[in-house]
Amino acid sequence: MVSFILPFASTTDNLYKWKEPDSDIIILTTILTIQNINKTFSKHSYEIILVDNTNSFPDIKMPNLKIVKGLQYKKEKDISLEEMIKYNISDFENLTMWVSTAYNIGIEHAKGDYIFLQHNDVFYHNDLMEDIIELLDTHEYVTIDSKKINLTGYLGNKEFFDNLGIDIEIAHDDGGYLKTKEIGMADAYFFACKKEFFDDYIVDYGYGDTNHGATIKCLLEKKPTFHIGPYYENPNYETEDVDHSYILNGKSFVTHLKGGFSENKLSFKKSNNRYNMDTSNSYINKLIKST
Repeated sequence: MVSFILPFASTTDNLYKWKEPDSDIIILTTILTIQNINKTFSKHSYEIILVDNTNSFPDIKMPNLKIVKGLQYKKEKDISLEEMIKYNISDFENLTMWVSTAYNIGIEHAKGDYIFLQHNDVFYHNDLMEDIIELLDTHEYVTIDSKKINLTGYLGNKEFFDNLGIDIEIAHDDGGYLKTKEIGMADAYFFACKKEFFDDYIVDYGYGDTNHGATIKCLLEKKPTFHIGPYYENPNYETEDVDHSYILNGKSFVTHLKGGFSENKLSFKKSNNRYNMDTSNSYINKLIKST
């Protein structure tokens, strides 16, 4: 069985002030993402775990869906020392940390032999689950894109990267990054692995973004990994940044709409008609009732 794990959060600029649906568009996108999983992978055995960081996601019933609580909605004083140590909670204003924590909570609830981490704005075009699982017979993980090693991640772990035997050249544009195609980092836009991958690893945020540590783990252990292209998030590669769609075995696999989780950064807001999304309260209420 496969466990899909999606984080959900919707915030104002202040992480501690949760708001109800003026975040409607993010709720809608998340619901459509869940429906997309159910439509695309209906012939398989799987579960969908939504980790609600806000403790405010609508109480809806959808096939294969289980909603569990995250921790971000809590005040700092209400999070136990045990939870802080267990999930590496340290910077309460770091949204990336809360995303990583949500994934780790979801993994604890997962019953699948395989874990598929994904953002709540990733939409599948074809059922390539068997292709992913076949790749996991020979690779530690399968992910989309191959993210740059940014300057913060490099400087914070300089000795490790310097000892990898790659030429270190720093580009100073795009926030600073290493100019190399030899190494690209995983993320959790889409990230698949066997569940035992997490026996000695928790989804991290310490290398500049969510889940880069998965790549570090595999580099240390000299284990092979698989990154699905094109590599939109890595300026070392030239790509046509059209719609962040990824291709596997010659077939369109997923599109990442770029901007789930939080705030109103959804990339499709400027071209809403392209995705044919009505984000009114009445539409969302109808959608919830129909699930």
